[in-house]
Amino acid sequence: MPKKALEMKTLTKPAVTAISDRDTKMNGKIPTDFKTGTVSIYTDKKQLATVKINGEKSFTATIEKQTAGTAISTRVIDKSGNKSIPVSFKVADKTAPLKPSVNTVGDNTVKVTGKAEASARITVKNGSTVLVKANSNNAGNFTVTMPKKQKAGKVLSVTATDKAGNTSSVKTVTVADKTAPSKPTVNTVTTKTTKVTGKAEANSTVSIKASGKVIGSATATNKGTFSVKIPKQKAGKNLYTYAKDKAKNVSESRKVTVKK
Repeated sequence: MPKKALEMKTLTKPAVTAISDRDTKMNGKIPTDFKTGTVSIYTDKKQLATVKINGEKSFTATIEKQTAGTAISTRVIDKSGNKSIPVSFKVADKTAPLKPSVNTVGDNTVKVTGKAEASARITVKNGSTVLVKANSNNAGNFTVTMPKKQKAGKVLSVTATDKAGNTSSVKTVTVADKTAPSKPTVNTVTTKTTKVTGKAEANSTVSIKASGKVIGSATATNKGTFSVKIPKQKAGKNLYTYAKDKAKNVSESRKVTVKK
């Protein structure tokens, strides 16, 4: 009579601790009915580790770091080739996004733009106050709109949070002065004038041009008053006075015609 075919049996599944994309160790417990054989750890693309078991009740395997979302399977196999049903799980995302890069933010705009992890949640704060939240696109680019313009010198904090809830370190950006000074006011200039006076943005540099050339410059006081020395000019000559702030923003020119 022919020999009876060897009957395979299904072993009890091991109990495995899930891992994250930062881990290189995997731990688990061996089923009580399993004495000798191996623990096999693998993905759909490659074998990650094989651990020999000879009476141990638990195991620790060293594996390469895996990308978040990768499916890993683990099973025990005895010397007769009997296998357990695989224990499968996905690698958890525990890696925070990189710090976002943020373009210059001026006091003349409500837009904050930059680049971060794709599809991350971008949060912009002024101190502890959340100004706006929005998502980066699939390429990681983002444009968020604040409820209002921020004053020059304000420090904004920008972070990116991925879908797993991991938040990047903070990128700070100081709001730049991008607003030109107002057009100066200029008092009457006559043929006898050697000092042009008026008001401009506080501490700005006030310059006066005639025939396309600067004929005098001075710094406005912290109250905004200025006095610029110039050579006497002929009646009917047009003078153009403008102010430049410390951020190099230049105002429109104020045209004044010299009187007799």
